[in-house]
Amino acid sequence: MIRLVHRHSKIITYVFLFIAFCFMFSGVGIDILHGGRNAQQDYAIQVNDTKISLAEVARTKENLTQQYRRMFGENFEAFAKSLNLNLNKQALDSLVDSTLLSQEATEWGFAGNEDAVKKYLVTKVFAGREISEDAVRSLLRNIGMNYRQFSKQVQEEISRQALANILRDVSFVTESEVESQYIKQETSYDIIAASVAFDSLLSKVQDPSEEALKKLYESTATNYEVPARVTYEYLTFQPQNFTQEVPVSPQDIEFFYSENQIRFKTPEQLKVRVIKLLYPKQNDPSAMAAVKTKAQSILEEARSGKAFEELVRKYSDDLPSKLAGGDRGWVSRGSGSKAFEQVVFKAPVGSVADLVEEDFGFEIVKVEDRKEPGVKPLDQVRAEIENTLRSQEAPSYAAAKAREVVELAKKEVTSVAEIAKRLNLPAPKSSVLAQQGDTPDPLLRELTQRAMTIPAAERLVATVIDVGDTSVALQIREFKEPTTQTFEQARDKVLAAYKKDEARKQGEKTAQELLQIAQGDPTKLEREATSRGFTLSAPFTISRASPSNSAFSGTTQEMLTDVFSSSKAPRALSKAYRSPQGISVAVVRKVTIPEISSAVKGAALDKYRTAAGQQNMQETLAITLALLKSRSTIDIDQQLLAQ
Repeated sequence: MIRLVHRHSKIITYVFLFIAFCFMFSGVGIDILHGGRNAQQDYAIQVNDTKISLAEVARTKENLTQQYRRMFGENFEAFAKSLNLNLNKQALDSLVDSTLLSQEATEWGFAGNEDAVKKYLVTKVFAGREISEDAVRSLLRNIGMNYRQFSKQVQEEISRQALANILRDVSFVTESEVESQYIKQETSYDIIAASVAFDSLLSKVQDPSEEALKKLYESTATNYEVPARVTYEYLTFQPQNFTQEVPVSPQDIEFFYSENQIRFKTPEQLKVRVIKLLYPKQNDPSAMAAVKTKAQSILEEARSGKAFEELVRKYSDDLPSKLAGGDRGWVSRGSGSKAFEQVVFKAPVGSVADLVEEDFGFEIVKVEDRKEPGVKPLDQVRAEIENTLRSQEAPSYAAAKAREVVELAKKEVTSVAEIAKRLNLPAPKSSVLAQQGDTPDPLLRELTQRAMTIPAAERLVATVIDVGDTSVALQIREFKEPTTQTFEQARDKVLAAYKKDEARKQGEKTAQELLQIAQGDPTKLEREATSRGFTLSAPFTISRASPSNSAFSGTTQEMLTDVFSSSKAPRALSKAYRSPQGISVAVVRKVTIPEISSAVKGAALDKYRTAAGQQNMQETLAITLALLKSRSTIDIDQQLLAQ
């Protein structure tokens, strides 16, 4: 499946041999310490030397939950139950996998930096929109992170993407794999389905006796618990509002400058003009050789003393630089390709460098000026350093102000609102009487969760809560302990739950009867389904390329997997499939395998080349992760594994 090609072939060979070597000698899979996390550990997961906090696990699980909620909408709970989604395990797996890939990417030398984070914000997050400090703060508040956490996550994602790109480059796709992908995706399945909505069976369920209803309540009383609820006032103190209060002396700036010289280094730079010659779009060897011959001829002309700008306008294939006489301005060492750097940076000022061979063709470069590497003078970066120092210290000033408000409120036995008014601070905001998870606002979710854990004796006293870099003065106004509804209060809910469960049982029982009949003789499904009150869909056709059909809305992923495993027809599917609405039994009436004609081998087949390549890359990634896990030490809190 994988052929080692292009410029990364040696790296791929060495890395995979090394991983395989570790795999052979490890003899084990993931090493999970069975003793559980002890009291001294300050992490939820440790992957080799990287520690992952419980907060990060919770944030990842919450992100997964929100993704599924957006995917399934109001049917999320039902889908989560029917698909047996284990969000906790998914979060743990995701964090372990991403950490291993980040570590491997770092070993390969792929690493993001602050410039990459800024580019990510401009091009990905705020693409086409204005970016400002307020906009970034709002983004961080919405995702529940501070900037350091966000920056670290983006840099790791950039490094992982670089590693994934390498794996993609070496995932060679054969023509037979493309054809196999085409046949797999375009094979069509004609289906007839019989389904019943559980709600349609509610009217057929008889009410139970009052005694039976009470017994059901007693056995399910926990379903009718009213969780603890809290309402509070809160006043936020954000670091950006305290930057001007941070005193920064000239000595502070000078000390920071002397201790962080590496931050202010300037690389070697060259001022250059370039003639760019491009390979033809078709990778024809003879045409590519002709481009090289032409480039060598132009190089000789340039070195003979002819005006370089005139040669640019005469020969360059790059229109923008052609109009500018080939002027590329100042180029820093490390900003171009390896080939460009190795050739051009050793050329003297005023000379034309040796021919530069790039992936796209050739470059003929004239070096016009040079700036040696150095360090930016202090006066040039003084304002930058001052802003950095203020930003670093501002969180502690915000926290101090929050503590001042809280201490005054405690000392004078008054409210946070009263102290805020006296100090000319904004009036505190109020939360509604809420339980944990009620609000989509990340800040309020965190505050509500923390307010729930405040001991009863301290609930009516103001306190300081830190959420990332933001400090919050919080005061609980009302706290309601969890309670359980009495039978009288919950009776209607208990009755509704009973009927819903009985309707489900009736539907499932009838579906199993239909399934047995269809598995004995698939042609009997239509007649038997109608006589049992099931609704028949119009015959519909699906494929992997088009897995949905308006004629039937009850398909689940499990059902599709069963359909696509069918190699002959007629065939009853292996089980009755539940959806949030009801239950279905289906028969595959016909399987049509497409032929690969000469017409198909054109553009129609090309679209599957990418899909086959993506599948190869995913398989390569899965193999890579399995081998990385085999050589890694992974310690997961046993309490997390048990959830």
